[in-house]
Amino acid sequence: SGFSVVPVVGLVKPPYSLTLDEFEVAEAFEVPLSFLFDPANKRREEAFWRGEIRSYDIYADYDGHMVWGATARIVGRLQEVLLRL
Repeated sequence: SGFSVVPVVGLVKPPYSLTLDEFEVAEAFEVPLSFLFDPANKRREEAFWRGEIRSYDIYADYDGHMVWGATARIVGRLQEVLLRL
């Protein structure tokens, strides 16, 4: 995508409120790590983009939501890091 993203991991104690930038974020939702780290909930798909076939991961369907794109890549990398601890 050409964007540089720096993910930050932290603990947030509920209740909390979020202020979303409508230009950047359509919606915020929570997905348990146990769901995201379960291989049964992850699939690999392909799409034609900019003249090439690209593959990407999708974590679906949690309460009607999909996690994909940059967020899915961040989740996958987080899992790799946590498995090394």
